[in-house]
Amino acid sequence: AIAAPDPADLATTTAPPHGVPVPAPFPGGFAAALDKNALRGARLGVLRQVFRPERTDPQVLANFERTLAELRAAGAEIIDPFIVPALDS
Repeated sequence: AIAAPDPADLATTTAPPHGVPVPAPFPGGFAAALDKNALRGARLGVLRQVFRPERTDPQVLANFERTLAELRAAGAEIIDPFIVPALDS
């Protein structure tokens, strides 16, 4: 996530504000400005059609599964799998 311009990345120095109302230099850290309940009630679909085990690095799949567990723990409803019937055609 990009929260503010990065002096080491010239492309971000001219970027418009990102809408996070936290004054620099992020008192309490950037995480302090986040809503811990932001994912409660969110429905997220898992499009496993694009993460086929035979074509995806096992470490990527393991990280993906950990991320899904974190999203569930944060209150998101995970629709797994979410199927797009015509995706493969």
